[in-house]
Amino acid sequence: MRSVPLRSFNDFLGFGARYSIPRGCKWNERMVSNLIYYQSNYFLLSLIIIILLSALNPIPVLTGLLVICLPLMILLFLDTTTLNTINQPKILVPVCIVIAMLLIRFISRIILFFCVLLVPVLICLHALCRQRNLKNRVCKLVESVRIGEQRTLMGYMLEVFGVDVRLLTIDN
Repeated sequence: MRSVPLRSFNDFLGFGARYSIPRGCKWNERMVSNLIYYQSNYFLLSLIIIILLSALNPIPVLTGLLVICLPLMILLFLDTTTLNTINQPKILVPVCIVIAMLLIRFISRIILFFCVLLVPVLICLHALCRQRNLKNRVCKLVESVRIGEQRTLMGYMLEVFGVDVRLLTIDN
């Protein structure tokens, strides 16, 4: 497995970057192409944001995770047990009240946890809207010829999601 070089800030997010929503069938190709071309930048950016949010506020992030997962686990448990919860409101009503109180009490921690989860969504949005310039296209062509079939971490991740990276064309 190989790593892709880190692209400059001006190339990645700089003032010369152009953004637009792709038309038609180009959006998938543009997104995958940008995810592969800027993969080192995306990994570094997500690592920095997640570490900063988790390091500055570790307890709120973990509490937000717990407050989101615990009620879901309780509701799944109540749904899968042999208790008929519809006929037993003595169990269901207090559980729903406790869940609502937890959600209201820890809303700021839940929002912080969702901010951590929002990082991959923002990365995909950037990859979708970022237009490539001529320098990026030439660099991609040179790297694809020079490197050949060597695989990258982003290539493996996209393959897990069912995207065939080898079918992409060079021009974006």
